[in-house]
Amino acid sequence: MQPAKETVLLTLLLHHVFMLTITNNKYDHLTIAIHKSVPQDDRILTEIQDLITQGSWSLFVATRNRAYLGTVTILVPDTWHYDPSWTINTSQTFQDADIRVDWPHPGHGSDPYTFQWGPCGHSGQYIHLTPGFLTDQNHDRAANYGDLGATFVHEFAHLRYGVFDEYGLGTETFPFLYVEDDTLVPTGCASTITLGAYRGNCTISPLTGTPGPDCYLVPDRTRNTAGASVMYDPSLHKVTTFCESNTNDPDYLHNDLAPNLHNKMCGGKGTWDVIMEHSDFLGGVNPPVNMTADQTRPDIRILYNGRQRTPSGVERCGRTVVLVLDLSRSMLQNHRYFKLSQTADKLIRDILPTGTSVGIVTFSTTAITRTNLTTLSTAADRNTLALSLPSKVDYGGITAIGKGLLEAKLMLETAGEHDGRIVLITDGKENEEPHVDAVRDDIVRSGLRIHSVAYSRQAESSIRRLSEDTGGHYVFYSESPTSSALDSSMAAWLHDINLCDSNLLLEVMRTSRVLTNPHIDGDLQIDSTMREHVLFAFALPNHVPVLVSLDAPDGNVYTPDSQEFTNDPSLNLIRYHVQGAQVGTWRYRLTANSSMSLTDSVVITVKGQAGNNSSPYEVSSWINSMSVDVGEECTVYVYVHKGYAPIIDADVTVTVERPTPAPPVTLTPRDDGILPDNVADDGVYSTFFTQFEGNSRYALDVSVRSVLGKTLYHAHTVIYGAARSRFHNTTPSVVTKLAENFTRTDSPGAMDVTGYRNGKDNYPPSRVTDFKVTAVDNNNRTVTLTWTAPGSDLNTGTATRYDIRMSNSSRLIKTSFKSCPKVVPGMLLMGTLRPSPAGSKETIVVRISNNWTTMVFALQTSDMTQSSGTSNIAPASFKPVEVYGISTTTTAIPITTVRPVTTPTSTSPPTATETPTTTVTSTTAMRTSSPRSSFVAIVSTASIMGVLVLVAIGVSVGVCGKKLLIRRKTDPVAINMPDICSENIHFRA
Repeated sequence: MQPAKETVLLTLLLHHVFMLTITNNKYDHLTIAIHKSVPQDDRILTEIQDLITQGSWSLFVATRNRAYLGTVTILVPDTWHYDPSWTINTSQTFQDADIRVDWPHPGHGSDPYTFQWGPCGHSGQYIHLTPGFLTDQNHDRAANYGDLGATFVHEFAHLRYGVFDEYGLGTETFPFLYVEDDTLVPTGCASTITLGAYRGNCTISPLTGTPGPDCYLVPDRTRNTAGASVMYDPSLHKVTTFCESNTNDPDYLHNDLAPNLHNKMCGGKGTWDVIMEHSDFLGGVNPPVNMTADQTRPDIRILYNGRQRTPSGVERCGRTVVLVLDLSRSMLQNHRYFKLSQTADKLIRDILPTGTSVGIVTFSTTAITRTNLTTLSTAADRNTLALSLPSKVDYGGITAIGKGLLEAKLMLETAGEHDGRIVLITDGKENEEPHVDAVRDDIVRSGLRIHSVAYSRQAESSIRRLSEDTGGHYVFYSESPTSSALDSSMAAWLHDINLCDSNLLLEVMRTSRVLTNPHIDGDLQIDSTMREHVLFAFALPNHVPVLVSLDAPDGNVYTPDSQEFTNDPSLNLIRYHVQGAQVGTWRYRLTANSSMSLTDSVVITVKGQAGNNSSPYEVSSWINSMSVDVGEECTVYVYVHKGYAPIIDADVTVTVERPTPAPPVTLTPRDDGILPDNVADDGVYSTFFTQFEGNSRYALDVSVRSVLGKTLYHAHTVIYGAARSRFHNTTPSVVTKLAENFTRTDSPGAMDVTGYRNGKDNYPPSRVTDFKVTAVDNNNRTVTLTWTAPGSDLNTGTATRYDIRMSNSSRLIKTSFKSCPKVVPGMLLMGTLRPSPAGSKETIVVRISNNWTTMVFALQTSDMTQSSGTSNIAPASFKPVEVYGISTTTTAIPITTVRPVTTPTSTSPPTATETPTTTVTSTTAMRTSSPRSSFVAIVSTASIMGVLVLVAIGVSVGVCGKKLLIRRKTDPVAINMPDICSENIHFRA
């Protein structure tokens, strides 16, 4: 099984289009946007320019002379005072930017981070910087993050190359320290970065034999010799590039044993290895070049986000759009012409933003301009344009899609609209030249974006490739009575066409109800964030009268006599426009006559407009590719959030419509950190899809609803994708709020599937990434292991068997899994090696009969024909483990251990002048000589009695300024006074 190939859709992330390109080693079109709520501060512009300038040279060094920044645009909001030296912007938006400057994410705070949802090697969504970080409001940026250029490279590598963080997060899955053989070492890369100060509770517990989970190393910035990795700690002075797998230099060698997010997502592959497989460098493109720092200075321009206005004075809030509609004779089948007219009418009247210019091109045997570009300034403008849509008598002829596209392109270019959008709806195979493939290159070069709807399974397959190549959205409408795909497409189009940040209509609910009986009703939730203006729209079957009414939460009934009601009898479209809609449960009621067909259905869409001061619940969804060759991973992602705050424990479902006669499949994406999900509780719900049934088009729909008393906003979440402050906030304040009752719907679009063979086992079980030891019983020599069960096909079904191995060497079990001793059923005191259904929590208790005191475990999962990759490594020890630089073993004689002083309730990192300090804590463990480590520490002045006790038990005591130096007399280490009196504690190997 191979990961899905990267397509243009992978750059259409959450309706964001990656405009960044690289040619001859130079990246052009990097965009940075400042949010309109950020107060004007010229220092922000200065610091952005410094960040980009330093970042360009640092990127050149980090990529080993392969890449630097060229043209860069800074987008200034219209809430700032205009500077005549700035250029007026009319087309770029905050949502499109590669880098955002905005108020802090509730979990990340002022840490720069990259919103990164996808698999290894796939681009992130955006980099988020805060005004406080850029202006260094606490005067601690250098102390916390180091060089601006290195910070930029860390984030850019997330954004462009799809690599992940190599530090620990202080969680069970990504700890700050991990066991390598019999020693706890820092989670990082390269593994030679070991010199520095430990912070947090590093006292070795006599009960667990380990330090506190918040014990972590702050690497010394100057003494560590490693040159990598930027994805671990970009603040280290000698770190300039990325770790790699194929090197003999330990200062650059990738640490594939470290339990960090990068190793989880990339299967232990080095960050440099992933980068070199990116299309920017694959196959030797953009090879190393010799350049100076001055030659890598980017060309920065500042754009002012001044919007154009229509002749009537209305703000232009939409890009120019041309509808390209198929009028061939096949559109007369199954009332296709009628549903196309309903769709276009709703798009014009209800969806497109005010100020959008819209034209209509139709095609069959030839293509004509039906309506020239018309600006939607008023309701009358919308009505005039909607009335110009084709009627049934206009249909006939064959299918010339290429002619329709060229006519639309001509209309846009004649008007000077080089950033326009084309919406193409077609149902058949093209049979008139020029074909789509013949005009594709011309369309792509023009910069226009094509959104396409494949109306029926017979629609031309080349339209999907055209949408891919231009960064457009692709939708498939199967004509099933339960499909609402024609309406789902409009939400994606709106996000792309919209130019204004406010007053977007968000989809509260969308469904297609088959009229199986004369009376049908249903419920939906209107929450307080969407009550400003709610549109209830009902697209009824052709010539089928249906009475539609609404029941408000207070019992008020909306009927055709209500002023909110409108009806278009020619298109059988009923709408209710409700201003200030009540919060709560609404009920719709449909009453039809008895002459219905089993194929008759009503498409119901409810859209709400958020108030200017409310942050609505939002849902966006996407798939990792519009085209899937069965055997490649197909992943669906759903992002649920309120502003930047992730929403957790929501009820999320994905429905996949498959070729008939196969029924639809319902998937349950999870935000639990189990592959394909990146990190738990970040608001991104993920799932694999493996249940293919034929080579055809597949349509996907998403539904999200809150769970009463369970769904929360997470105002703090695990920090990932961040050039994180080197002083970890190990006790962050966690603030959560219960979400209201809400519902949302969305669609990630469609995918075309090839390579399906009936009866073939296309997928192995997924690799386990949460394998861990939860308990160790020293007396009975047992270890308790837990993990989440994968399936027979990735995370679907039930696998056949587990293969669990153990070793006293992490490296051996990583490289020679099958040669390590096997855990067999006779060793189990609890549990079984037979897999449970996917998603189940597995637990076994293993009795260890050999004399190992420290060991590691790993597992592989198999179905009947294939096996998964090796899981993460789970360490266990029957003795107190040694921290690299701090070692203990159990004894009755009390002695001292080092514990850096921390303030657990503090949420602020140390200032630039602060120095990590240590204190002496008594335990019931005695330090003994370790073959791995020597012990050097600076401690606060002790009492004279304490000094005498230390000397009596064989500890050397010296003085460094006003502090005592404590060292075992047996340590064979020569210690220089400058090393001892340095800013940080220095642990020597």
